[in-house]
Amino acid sequence: MMVAGFGYFYCVSTVCRNSPKRPLYVNAVVAGLLAGLLHLSRAEGLLWAIMIPVFYFVTFFKCRESARYPWDVFIAVSLTSVGAYLLVMFPWYVRNVSLWGSLTPPGSSLSLWLTNYNDLFSYPASVLTPQRWFSQGVSSIITARLSSLGNNLLTFAGVQTMIIFLPFFIVGVLKKKHQTWVTNNLIGYGILLGFMSVLFPFAASRGGFLHASSAFSVFVWIMTAVGLKEVITKLPTNKNVAKHQLENLVLVMLVVITGVISLYLFSIRVVGEFDQPLAWRQPAKEFMAIDKGLTMNGIWEEDIIFINDSPSFHWISNRPALVIPNGDEDVLLAAMNRYQAKYLVLQKNHPPGLSDLFANPEQSDSFVTIEQTSDWKILETK
Repeated sequence: MMVAGFGYFYCVSTVCRNSPKRPLYVNAVVAGLLAGLLHLSRAEGLLWAIMIPVFYFVTFFKCRESARYPWDVFIAVSLTSVGAYLLVMFPWYVRNVSLWGSLTPPGSSLSLWLTNYNDLFSYPASVLTPQRWFSQGVSSIITARLSSLGNNLLTFAGVQTMIIFLPFFIVGVLKKKHQTWVTNNLIGYGILLGFMSVLFPFAASRGGFLHASSAFSVFVWIMTAVGLKEVITKLPTNKNVAKHQLENLVLVMLVVITGVISLYLFSIRVVGEFDQPLAWRQPAKEFMAIDKGLTMNGIWEEDIIFINDSPSFHWISNRPALVIPNGDEDVLLAAMNRYQAKYLVLQKNHPPGLSDLFANPEQSDSFVTIEQTSDWKILETK
């Protein structure tokens, strides 16, 4: 994502630099190919294919003083990039049409009608309707998007610039704001911020924006370096401190601060509490214990297991697994019946609608407890 994002914005920003050794259509082809790779990496990569004509318009407009091109050239390079994008994505679209009968998987557009994050796991997906979405009220709709926008801005400031580098990034952007590459990156970042905050606020707040914005990481780093150099050159000096010594001191201080922040995050995310096993291994250890419990109770490896984090559990146990749908016991049973699954693993992190089942599984008319601990329970349908 980082390399492809950097290359994409470089190509769309330099497409009007025509020369015998590097015709402008070369950049157009590369930009389209990279847009395809970005789309294969993440769903919002389609946005960069759609935005190609916009970025080309900015690029041709800003280079009009040095090189004027007729409109047919603008249209031609835009179509060239779109064609290169389709060259990458064509096999994927063919696969989707042969499998689903459409260019995108069924239900993908329904994510527009989520009212909270757990709606991502709604069953059946047909419950996600515009009517249900509007019924939550205008206030809730606006609040969710403003909250997502705030979280996404905090992600930019806290993760991408680690807060301490934010002033340098701003200085760098102000210094280079007239460059086409900078302009296109800023436009792209703003569009992505609005796109994720307004259309997909819940996925964006749970890491979607962080991963999507990695396409701009190289841009952020370069602007930060430019701003840092600019600030250092403006620092006052005296005869007792040489300029290069002051520069080295500032750089060392920033490296130390960054290292301290990184070590702190490493300690709480990876190490955890000192008297406990490594925090990052806790989920895997729990999945291994669950897998052992399933095996000890004679549950075959071919049996489908409904569990909260089905991809991770499958990776650990090699058992087929499906995610628990969002809803109550009736919704869960409907999903399990459809996929002919008999076994359910409930952990502390479970859908709110199954809280009673987790707390008092013996009172359920539909499940019987096979094995349980304080952290998880293995249940079987009656």
